[in-house]
Amino acid sequence: MVNGYVQNRQQPRLEVLFAIADILSVEVKDLIKETNQSNVRRTKTTPTA
Repeated sequence: MVNGYVQNRQQPRLEVLFAIADILSVEVKDLIKETNQSNVRRTKTTPTA
């Protein structure tokens, strides 16, 4: 299960995320990676006339 989290194949349930943060004595937000909008893949759209 943890291996799936590490390899980003699956995400923990919210309850599990809080438990992990509690065990590690960190804030939940410290476990969440922010997405940089420039790194998000966007699909190109063709303008319609």
